[in-house]
Amino acid sequence: MWRLLNGALTVAQNIHKRIIAISPTCQRCHLENEFESHCFFFCPGSRGVWFTGTLALRTQDLSLNILEAVKQCVQLLDEEGIRIFCYTMWEIWKARNEEVIEHRRFDPIAVQKRVTSWLGIGSHGGDLSVHGRGTIGGKYQYHASHWQIITDGSWDTSNRAGTAHIIFKGGKLWRLGYHCHHFQDPFHTEVMAVKEALEHIQSSLSAEQRTHIQMYSDCEGVVNIVNEEDMENLPSWRAWEDVSQIIQTIYQSSNAISLTHIHRRAVKQAHDLANWARSTGACYQGMQRSTVPLEMGVATFLDTNFFQQVHEAPP
Repeated sequence: MWRLLNGALTVAQNIHKRIIAISPTCQRCHLENEFESHCFFFCPGSRGVWFTGTLALRTQDLSLNILEAVKQCVQLLDEEGIRIFCYTMWEIWKARNEEVIEHRRFDPIAVQKRVTSWLGIGSHGGDLSVHGRGTIGGKYQYHASHWQIITDGSWDTSNRAGTAHIIFKGGKLWRLGYHCHHFQDPFHTEVMAVKEALEHIQSSLSAEQRTHIQMYSDCEGVVNIVNEEDMENLPSWRAWEDVSQIIQTIYQSSNAISLTHIHRRAVKQAHDLANWARSTGACYQGMQRSTVPLEMGVATFLDTNFFQQVHEAPP
């Protein structure tokens, strides 16, 4: 951070000032010159890290001046938030160097996982930390008559995206779905994961069955915007119509549907499924519970063999 704020980091623009033969263009996106604020906040890969992270930072609102941009961020954060912010900056810088120097792909999800690993965000004695409406006591709420839906999205800087949802009834697997998409940003990907899960429920259940539906997402930005119906602060204008439909569906449910933010570790299986859909281009919705032993945990049956079987011969 000291080097960043003193203009001493070796971003392409700084090197170009000293060695004119070195291109100032960002080697990740090739869209504009790599000055400090572009590297950390405006490059599509870096934006993906912030959008899907715990801070849910909308970088398009930040100043182009790196000193002002950092000041804008830290003024809004408490001590823990500043720690998360600094670790995220550090992991973005490391991942940027790995791509530019070692030619490794910049993966926003992997960067966020490293930040989470460093800080142990949301971990309390092994419980799955939950925030938002519709939950009690900081854990999944399993009731025999309730539906639980875990959603997640996966996105990379080539704009390939995967979405997934896993539906439980009373804590037991009922159905799941996954889709491959092309989206311009990770926020839209997370929104679509929630929307597809809602559409699946609406098409699969009668009006009498659609009661006590508890939905979970690890994207705090999506959860806050939907619950607060805050359409003016969307991180992605492309998601406007889809977010509107989610809000309308939840509103029309008369409180039968709740959307809650949950820690990233709690959506691991949905995340693995979304990652797989993104990387393979697979799409399938409606895996019925009769195809998978009910007593098996999601982590047990979502393995390579299971994916292969579903892709080649869906039930």
